[in-house]
Amino acid sequence: MKGGRSDNTEPKWHRINQIMLRNDIGIMALQETHLKDTATLKLNNTFARQMRIINSIHPESTSSAGVAFVLSKHCTLWNEARTIEVIPGRAILLIVQWRKNGEVLKLLNVYSPNSKQDKIDFWTRLRNVLESGAIPKPNIILGDFNMVEDSADRLPAHLDDHESVNAFKQIKSLLHLKDGWRDANPNELAFTYKQALLNPDSRIDRIYMTDNFLRHSRNWDIFHSGIESTDHQVVHVQVYDPGAPEIGPGHWTIPSFALEDTKLMKEITNITEDLQTNLASLNQHTIEPPDEFPQQSLYQKYKLDVTYKIKQFVKKKSLRFDTLLR
Repeated sequence: MKGGRSDNTEPKWHRINQIMLRNDIGIMALQETHLKDTATLKLNNTFARQMRIINSIHPESTSSAGVAFVLSKHCTLWNEARTIEVIPGRAILLIVQWRKNGEVLKLLNVYSPNSKQDKIDFWTRLRNVLESGAIPKPNIILGDFNMVEDSADRLPAHLDDHESVNAFKQIKSLLHLKDGWRDANPNELAFTYKQALLNPDSRIDRIYMTDNFLRHSRNWDIFHSGIESTDHQVVHVQVYDPGAPEIGPGHWTIPSFALEDTKLMKEITNITEDLQTNLASLNQHTIEPPDEFPQQSLYQKYKLDVTYKIKQFVKKKSLRFDTLLR
């Protein structure tokens, strides 16, 4: 997130809260947070009803690195979650229950260093911790990997340093992980990090899962957060409980603020009066081509016209609200 510790960056956290609410996100993993413990406490007080922030700071300086989990208080068992600082400021493990049968999610949020040797050392150290059994083995690893496995994930396309990639692949093999977005989009090109000038774009932000969780994942997406000062995109996925009943979007309803708009209601009234006029004239004119149920056809067109008019109004109004919030 390119820093979030100062008062100047507090709007970022309001935007994060909006993103989580709008996209029904239960857990968000952040990197490069630069948060001090005092700043984390302040943010948790500010968003006491909405979310809980669990941050891991770099031991040498809060102006570099930093990883955090943000848990929604609306749809997670946030008060029962626990975390383990695996590598302070670089890797943090979250363990949280997600199914009624007691099954847990074990998510490892990582922020890999930039330099070649530091990357090799980071992945080697992480593998040693995992192999030792000192922490539970995660079923999901996500974050900023600062490298790609495939040349197709860079533009212009090129391979990353073999030693760094291989150091990570040993962890990937150990935990039996797969790149979820790539598995769902085998032939698509998309990038999560856009650098300035002529430097290459890349998909360095990824989510890896075991087969069990990959089978129960959907709605993979990459989108911009709307935070102007960040240079990374959001990687999004929904992990669902296969035993839970499927709940659809429900019936579309007209928002109350639309019903209170005088101009919109006038337009709807005009459309309704046109319908009444057309219905009244049915007995006086022959319909071409012949229609067996002319009244139903007119009502159907009326319903479509009114729905379209209201949805266009709501869309414009929502964009205006969003601009004001930013």
